[in-house]
Parts: sequence; structure tokens; C-alpha cells
Amino acid sequence: MTATEIAPAAPDTTDAPASEPALYRLVTTGDHKTVGRLYIVFSLIFLVVVLVVGVLVGFERSDQTSINVFGGVDTYFQAWTLWKVGLIVLAVVPMFIGLAVAIVPLQVGSPAIAFPRAAALSLWGWVVGGLIFSISLAINGGLGGLPGGGIDHDAAALTIVGLMLVVISLLLASICIATTVISLRPAGMYLNRVPAFAWSSLVASVLWLMILPVALANLVIAYVDFRNAHPLGYGNQVALQIKWLLRPPTVFAFVIPALGILADIVPVVAKVRQNLYGVLLGAIALFGVLSFGAFVQIDNIEKQFVYIAMSFALLIPVLMFLGGIADTLRRGGKNIGLPPTALLCALLGTLVVFAGVSMAAIRAISTFDLAGTVQTSAADAAFDAALLGGLCAALGGVAWWSSKLAGRSFPELGRPLALLLGGGAFIAAVPELVAGFRDQPGGFVPAIDVVKDGVELCNTISAIGVCLVTIGVLGFVGLLLKSLKGGSTAVGDPVDGHTLEWATASPPPAGNFAEAVAVVRTERPLLDIKEAQ
Repeated sequence: MTATEIAPAAPDTTDAPASEPALYRLVTTGDHKTVGRLYIVFSLIFLVVVLVVGVLVGFERSDQTSINVFGGVDTYFQAWTLWKVGLIVLAVVPMFIGLAVAIVPLQVGSPAIAFPRAAALSLWGWVVGGLIFSISLAINGGLGGLPGGGIDHDAAALTIVGLMLVVISLLLASICIATTVISLRPAGMYLNRVPAFAWSSLVASVLWLMILPVALANLVIAYVDFRNAHPLGYGNQVALQIKWLLRPPTVFAFVIPALGILADIVPVVAKVRQNLYGVLLGAIALFGVLSFGAFVQIDNIEKQFVYIAMSFALLIPVLMFLGGIADTLRRGGKNIGLPPTALLCALLGTLVVFAGVSMAAIRAISTFDLAGTVQTSAADAAFDAALLGGLCAALGGVAWWSSKLAGRSFPELGRPLALLLGGGAFIAAVPELVAGFRDQPGGFVPAIDVVKDGVELCNTISAIGVCLVTIGVLGFVGLLLKSLKGGSTAVGDPVDGHTLEWATASPPPAGNFAEAVAVVRTERPLLDIKEAQ
């Protein structure tokens, strides 16, 4: 008898007694639904701050001859750090983690997440680390700098510490998610029958468990060197030690759950089964394998055949995945009608992510290197497409599972916001690629000696794209608050769903399911029941 045939006993998630203050119960809770909701709430707060800073950074780049918005190179570098690094570790990845912590146990029929207290610890560790990271940047810190230079040495050390705490917390959450999918499935739910979002969360978590420890090691070495009386140089510019996190293919590893969100939504909305479901899961897994980019730290690796081959090989799982989704939409197109907000967000966001994969393949061409050594802003284009597209898909997931997260259905007034989010992400990314053709250096570039025609215009258009995404996020948050305040109470299955999370109440009660989950025969157990009736 295999380990997947009988689910282990549920971990103890009993909250503090009801007589305790509400804040105490909130902080000490082990309920995965509450932890997931808090992850999403805090990630939205961080996201708004990060996007506003990103807009300012974008408009700063519209004039390449001087620093106008921030007043100095150090301040600009601090803002750029919050924009790029913060978008990954404070916004997009935590939002995916929040969705996974809340929804994955429901999808696999588990009464709780694995290691519930560890999941809660990861939340508060991430919040504290994120605050330390953000505040230290605001008090003249940063990712490295020479002692006695333009930044405060102690504040810079605090920035590194905050980022290390964030990374450790995300690693802890990844362990909880991966263990839940592997160990807490009900009888009959083999890995090839796991819902797409749970599968993509497993793939992403395993990949993050391989990538983030490398980044943590970089940060530890840089911190020790930075605090040394005779630094060797690793800590003077910590951003150089983790720049591989901001470049292809690693950036795509952070948005793998976007594929699972879309793959779960499309068959339900189209009211058909997903053909060749195993191939779709294989495409997600292959996308994850080809997104492993810790080796990009090797000098000149981006000019070697293995890197160039991987950049183009990423297109294979993209085509496999898009083919499966397109087939489902074709067979069930007549059932869709006016697409819901969640589908629009997930579809547009995933398409922008895949556009970023194409940009990464184009960037792999050696002609995109300045003087053969300095990289162009084509890398920034892939970053913007991946993270902003992933953000759009993550918000689609929040809208899709809003009834499970908060007991309220997300209002369909959000359809125009989906266009703002997806269109803004695309507008933000494409001009960066065009500027790469004009030899604009990538990364942190406060000014260049020779500005070619069109570069500043491209940067302005890109900043407008980030501004559109910011407006879309603010509108999304507004609709979410409106639905929480006065929206209609959702029923257990408002979307006529196919997977186990729709078999319980909205929001789910303690223990998630009133009865034990029956043996699972296919990847769509609820659809099996409906077809048998």
C-alpha cells in the first residue's frame, strides 16, 4: 500500500481559546486559511508600495542625462532595489504562497496544511523581514556599499539581514506547501490526478527550495564580507551577488503557479474536461526544470551554448501548455459567454509571461550585448513581463477563489481591470526590449554617456505601462474591499467547479470538510459525480 492511498492524520491546527483577544488569536493561529489570507493581504500592501516606487523609477529613466526624481544616485539605487527585488520577494511570490497555503490543502482534500505552525511562522517572519528590508532602504541602506560612502553602513547591513529573513521565511512556506501535496492527498489522488494549481505549487515550491538557498548563501557570504574590517569585495555590491535572481531563466521560476491557476480555471469556465491532462502537468514540470537559473552566476555563462539552448528550450513547454489550453477553449468556447474577471486576468497574465519567455530567447542572441560585455535592457524586459504578468495571473487566482478565501464572490466589474493589468504589463515590457535594440544597458543604470534616439521614449512608455498596472491593482483592491463589505455571500460551489475545494462551504469550516473525502478516481472528482447523476 502506497503512502498516497491513506492520508496521514491532520496536524493540530486548534487556535487559541475564543476568550483570548482577537489580535492574539490572529497572530497565533495555525489555520491555513487565515495564514493564506494574511499572506495575500500583506502582499497587496507591499505591492502597492513597490508599484508606486516602480512608477517613479520608470519616469526617472525617461531622462538618461541626470537624476531628477530621487536627487542622487544612492537614493535612486535604493528605490530601484525596492522595485526589482521587492516585486519578487514582497509581492508576487508571497501572493502565490498565500494562495497556495489557503487553497492547496482544500484541493488535495486535506483538513490542514502540513506543519501549520511553521506556515504561520513563515508568514510573520516574512512580514518582519519585509519591513526591515523596506525601512532600511528608506533610512539610507541598500544592497552593499563602501564604508564611509554615500549610504549608511549599518543600514545597509540591516538591508541584507532583512532580505535574508525574507528568504528564510519563503523557504519555510515552500516546505509546508510541497509536503502538503506530497503527503496529505486522499486515497486515489496520485500525482497525475492532483489539481493543476496544486501541481504547479508543488513544482514551484521544489524549485524555490533549490534556488533560494543559493541566494541565501550569496547573502550570508556578502554580509560577512560586508561587516569585515578588510572586505574582499563581495559585500560592497550585494546586488551583484543576487542579480541572477532578476534575470532569465530564474525570473520564470517565480511565476510557475500562474500556469496552474489558468489550467484550473479554463476547464471549469468552458465546462469540459482537459484533454491530455498528464501532458499539461508535464509541460508545467518541464517549464519549472528549465527555469532553474542558479548556475547563471558563472562568469560569461550567458554566452555559452547551454544557456542559449535553455533560453530557446523554454519555448517547448510554453507551446505544449498553450496548445492544451487552446484546445480546451476551442471545445468549450460556446459555453463561456462573457469571460469572468478571473479567467481574463489568468489568461492575459500567462500570455504576458510567455511573451517574456520569447523576449528571453531573443535576448540570448549575442548581438544584444553592448561591446560584448555589458548586458542590455532586454533582460529587464523579460523581468517585467514575467513578474507583472505573473502578478496579473495571481490576482486572477484571488478573484477565482475569493469565495473560499473570504466567503464573498469577486464582482465581475473587474473585467476592465484585467485589461489594465495585462495590457499594462505588456506595455511595460516591450519598450524595454526595443531599448535593448538601441543598446541601452540593463539593470541599475542612472545615466549613460551617449543616449541613442528613442531610448528615453521607450523608458517613458514602459513607465506608463507600470502606471497602468498600478491603477489596475488599486482598482482590484477597491473591488475586493467592496465585496468584503457588502458583497453577496458565496455558496459552496458558485462556479460549478471540478476539484475538491468546491466540495466544501464558502468559506470552509474548521477541518475544511464536513465528511471524509471519498476515493478519488480522476483529476476532476466533482465533475465525475455530476456526470454520474
